[in-house]
Amino acid sequence: MRRGWPPPFSFLLLLLPVAAARGLVSRVGSCNPETAVRLRPTVSMSPRNLRRYTLQPRARFRLTEDSVDKMAAEVDALIATYDLRQPKKTRGSSAANNWMEGINGLRDISQPVALTDEMTQIRNDGKQILEEMNLPHKKAEPYRFLNLRRLYNHKFEQASGDVDLKVLEAGFQEETDGYRQVFVDGVFSDEYSSFSNDLPDGAYVGGLQNLPDRFRDDVIEQLGIVHEDLYGSKFFSALNKANIRDVAVIAIPEGVKLTEPLQITFYSSPSKEKEKHSSANFPRIVVLSGKDSKATVYINHMGGRNAQYQSNPVTTVKLQDGSEFNMFSQIQHSKNAVHVEAVNATILNDAKFVWRGLLNGGTLSRVNLAVDLTGDDAECDLVGASLANDGAQMDIHTY
Repeated sequence: MRRGWPPPFSFLLLLLPVAAARGLVSRVGSCNPETAVRLRPTVSMSPRNLRRYTLQPRARFRLTEDSVDKMAAEVDALIATYDLRQPKKTRGSSAANNWMEGINGLRDISQPVALTDEMTQIRNDGKQILEEMNLPHKKAEPYRFLNLRRLYNHKFEQASGDVDLKVLEAGFQEETDGYRQVFVDGVFSDEYSSFSNDLPDGAYVGGLQNLPDRFRDDVIEQLGIVHEDLYGSKFFSALNKANIRDVAVIAIPEGVKLTEPLQITFYSSPSKEKEKHSSANFPRIVVLSGKDSKATVYINHMGGRNAQYQSNPVTTVKLQDGSEFNMFSQIQHSKNAVHVEAVNATILNDAKFVWRGLLNGGTLSRVNLAVDLTGDDAECDLVGASLANDGAQMDIHTY
């Protein structure tokens, strides 16, 4: 048996002062940057001298225009590096792979409702992007705190298309009585939509089947966009792109101002085998707001009582000079639903984007908002709230 100094495992004792010093720096530095301190050794880092430190004041940090610009430049550089540095393709967990195989199976039997050639190409591009990406996992920063078990714990079957009229009508807003549109499982439904009021000349709100030719190229361009941010929107945007069937298009021409609000409801029906399987749908919204135009739209995401399903919406908003667009979004899914949404808005000169969101349904709900103020005096106003119960997880991220 070995005797004498140092005793066995004595090297662990040497880590204690280092750990304590790091804790001190973390606690003091996180409280007040002007009085924060750092530890600096006065002698060599030998075991006997680990405790001999002095405290040195840290330089003060001042918030100036130059420092803000520098910080913004560093963030842009970080994002650029993040986008280009695609992680090496790895093998996902069995649950993740089964989940992805189930969605791919739905894709094969769910075809676009219109613009077949263009939509097929868009879907294939989205599928190719997915094949080059890793499935969401806990080691990836955007998903560290996302309950992936609730995401992957689903076996998929084709949606039944059944609609609970009481649930659907309960979500209608009184002020939108003149113009309501309903998309069932991501596809426009003429049966449940109502149009008692006419839109101004040139404006269009509806699906792809009746899309005017003058908006066709702009809509196709927006559908090709895959949102990228620090919150994992790229994967779910590509997933939506690979499974698009129809699109809710809101096109307001130059100078047109809608005096009455509109409402678009996305209803998710249960699968044909309600007890054993879930359904999945991929709503897509494209907003084209012309110069000096104005519109207000209520967006409602909902589904049948106690139904199991996953909804993966993507919204693209493009506001021209001087336009204003108000979006009121409510997510009131069943308690067993999963909702992961990406919203991206590009705002030009003197344009204004207003978003109000309420999350009050689903076992897992996430909304990622990315707003690009590209013009002078561009403005956005984003407010969100969550009402969670029964252990539900709800996140709203803005960038």
